[in-house]
Amino acid sequence: MYAYTYGGKQGQKFQLVEAKDLVVIRTREAAPLSQLSMSGTARALLPALVPVSAFPEANVTVYKCLPTAERSPEGQRNAIRRTLKKEESIRFAGRVLKDPATGAIVVYTENLYLQFDPELPARRCEAIMKERGLKVKEGLSFAPNAWFVEAHESIGLRVFELAAQLLALPEVQCCHPELVRERKHKFVHPMQWHLKQTVINGMTVNQHANVEAAWALTKGEGITIAVLDDGVDVDHPDFSGPDKVVAPRDTILNSDDARPKHPAERHGTACAGVACANGTGKAWGVAPAARLMPIRVGSIGSISEAKAFQWAADQGADVISCSWGPEDGAWWNPNDPMHFSQSRLPDSARAAIEYAIKNGRGGKGCVITWAAGNGNEDVKFDEYASFPKVIAVAACNDRGKRSVYSDFGEAVWCCFPSSDFEMPEFNHPKPLTPASGPPTARVPKVTISAP
Repeated sequence: MYAYTYGGKQGQKFQLVEAKDLVVIRTREAAPLSQLSMSGTARALLPALVPVSAFPEANVTVYKCLPTAERSPEGQRNAIRRTLKKEESIRFAGRVLKDPATGAIVVYTENLYLQFDPELPARRCEAIMKERGLKVKEGLSFAPNAWFVEAHESIGLRVFELAAQLLALPEVQCCHPELVRERKHKFVHPMQWHLKQTVINGMTVNQHANVEAAWALTKGEGITIAVLDDGVDVDHPDFSGPDKVVAPRDTILNSDDARPKHPAERHGTACAGVACANGTGKAWGVAPAARLMPIRVGSIGSISEAKAFQWAADQGADVISCSWGPEDGAWWNPNDPMHFSQSRLPDSARAAIEYAIKNGRGGKGCVITWAAGNGNEDVKFDEYASFPKVIAVAACNDRGKRSVYSDFGEAVWCCFPSSDFEMPEFNHPKPLTPASGPPTARVPKVTISAP
């Protein structure tokens, strides 16, 4: 078991176990293993690797190791790790952890979030970190005396012991390893019936969000919407015009280019369009005159996730939109244990969200909206969307009912029009509009912090 604590010294301790049939491989370039230059010995092991999670923005893939007559899955994994570590094209081949209750994959890094007592002098903080061989990657100003630090790359799973030792120091308030998990996207596919009463294929759909009436008062002039996601195609015509796109940021690569970097990164562009597309390309957002602040952000638990909230608040965002979250249970399977698995909010993300709520909009606080989830489960199990100071938004259909896959519960603040489909097993009728097909698969994302 490998333990970590969220919530500081008096917080809650959680445990992970080793997934002995999985291996995480990070390559030095963005290419499949089969296309990399490697030895014949290494290439001979490739048929035993089956990808189960791909995180292209970090050149990281998690593989299942198939057994052979000579080796068990664990033996195969160990052989693969030993061999690939010698290959120049491989940055690392490491072990993978999982939640013991659900089997959800967790990728650990050699990085830690570290927060000292607010009154501790910076010199003392730096001395403590130096004594333990930590390299400061970044000072984090969204919390007092907070740091993002790196242990030696060879530390491996001993990073959990190091985090526990640091947390036990009287000078330290919070400390946990950077643990990244699958991030799931929430997609919407309304045929713009969400804006006003619409006739589609001769059928009147009148389950809109009354947006057209709101436009008589404002179309979002003077408002900036930060979309935290996998990047936004800022060259799309629906985001054209002077000052439409402001303060773009990639908190993974620490650059001002928020464009998607991989073909699979399409979710953020769609979400930005629903929010503030200006109609140039014939798609209208809810607030077409609002400014767009696109932020390409890393995965659940990454420090990139936390830095995105601070960037949005510091650069003048009024609204921060998050259409993603932790892994849900299978919405069609009421017995999936993931339905009741608590997705925890790391101390790093919690501090950054609190910062945006306190400091955004010139001290009035940013409005933060969060997609509730696609698991057909109580959103209380998601500490991101159910955080008391954010607005959790569920999905409703063209009949004015909850979409069959949407999360529910007391933490839901409102519903917004989205997709749906027929599910006789749940006595759920067929949607009226042809575009209301099944929810788009939510792509898993993990970010390993950039060096």
